[in-house]
Amino acid sequence: MQSSAAAADKPGITVKQVQQIPLSGRIDITPAVDGNRVLVATDRGVVKVFDLTPTEKGNQLKEIAGRSIEGSENVVRYALLQGGQFFIADIQLSKFDVVGSKGQLVPKWIEDENCGFLQAPIAAGPVVITARRKANLPGVLVAAIRIEDQVRSWETIVAAPPAGDLALNDQTKKLVAVTAMGGLSNWTRRTSKASPCSMRRWSRSSPRICRRRSARSPRSTKARLPLPRRKERRESTFSIRATRRRATAGWA
Repeated sequence: MQSSAAAADKPGITVKQVQQIPLSGRIDITPAVDGNRVLVATDRGVVKVFDLTPTEKGNQLKEIAGRSIEGSENVVRYALLQGGQFFIADIQLSKFDVVGSKGQLVPKWIEDENCGFLQAPIAAGPVVITARRKANLPGVLVAAIRIEDQVRSWETIVAAPPAGDLALNDQTKKLVAVTAMGGLSNWTRRTSKASPCSMRRWSRSSPRICRRRSARSPRSTKARLPLPRRKERRESTFSIRATRRRATAGWA
């Protein structure tokens, strides 16, 4: 892991591997860590939760719960671990509760199916924020979903391409651009006071959304995005390396 390599370069600090745990599939994303807990998800749907106790004696990891997630294999799975619950974002957003006393990961709800998520979810108070793409829909959808009741607090679309060429309004002297999702932006030409020369610049105003959406908006959610694929690898090794100052998790 990157932090282990950095510690090894410092004088007087030694790094050694103290434990290895074989897993089915490949780990493409950094394991999620919350306090002493570590969550690992592989591209074949294997999810494991460990308790990490950095001591100098014995193994550092103890598995407390695990399960196999149904769905596509060879898919990048992003994870967020927060206390006794965690989220997996792959072709959908799934929430689980960690029941360590029973060794179970209990599914709670699923949201935004048939999408392609671009990064790990981010916890922000009572909501979790995600970024995803949807089939036949331009741009990236960024949404905030309440953790407890699955209610969508807000959602917006960013990076949507323009639907056509820029247009100049002869009356207002503003440039107008409409995105493929119906977003409307305009620019006003003004003279710069910072330069002794008479320079003309375009100043962008805040965008707004047209009431009428673009005709390119999807009518069906059955279409699926092409999912990011990785080279096939059947086994992974999850390992722990300990230093004199701290223990860090890594994989091979």
